[in-house]
Amino acid sequence: MVDRSALLHEMIVRCPSISLWVEFLYGKSTRLYLGDEHIMSATRVQQGDPLGPLLFALVLHPRIHKIRDNCKLLLHAWYLDNGAVVGDSGE
Repeated sequence: MVDRSALLHEMIVRCPSISLWVEFLYGKSTRLYLGDEHIMSATRVQQGDPLGPLLFALVLHPRIHKIRDNCKLLLHAWYLDNGAVVGDSGE
């Protein structure tokens, strides 16, 4: 799960040229329709959004560096929103 405020912050820092567009898309809750009903979407990246994996990866990036700097792992490899971690479970 990605907190939208963290997502918007990372966009401003790392991709300022498209941050206004992402703020337009994710700055407010959006209405998702289910037949005649609807629910409000206020968290996470929207499923099916072509920008979704990039946005998730931008929020994940500082945490990956924290893992790298603080954990002794045999392997940790990441591609967009997918990761593999190999090492002692205590780490």
